[in-house]
Amino acid sequence: MRLAFLQGYTISQLLPNIIVLGIFSLIMLPISIWIFSKAVQRAKQDGTLTQY
Repeated sequence: MRLAFLQGYTISQLLPNIIVLGIFSLIMLPISIWIFSKAVQRAKQDGTLTQY
């Protein structure tokens, strides 16, 4: 975003960064959802989440 706003880069110039961020998101999003669900399950077992 900084390159686009301050230096006037185009989408094609930013494409390598966008691809890397997309790949990172595709890998990390499912992992983070899985870890969150495991944490909620653990908290339910421990009884520390009273609203669930």
